[in-house]
Amino acid sequence: MQVERAGQYEITVRRWPKETGTALSGKYDEKSKSFPIARAKLTIGEQEIIESAADQGQSITFKLTLQPGRFQLKSWFQDQTGQD
Repeated sequence: MQVERAGQYEITVRRWPKETGTALSGKYDEKSKSFPIARAKLTIGEQEIIESAADQGQSITFKLTLQPGRFQLKSWFQDQTGQD
């Protein structure tokens, strides 16, 4: 990703589209599977951040300070034991 200006940013991750109202750990439809999502991990450049999921939460928001530049952004979910 490209950061144009230094500052505070928020990055929100979801498993399902916002419009569904489905919790991160929930099933969206009969074809989907539920997973015990406890937290999300985000790496951007050299920063690695872990945020916990709220009970029945639909998303996880990371708040971070970024400097200008190009960065690789990755995010994934984990269960209570840290399994991806």
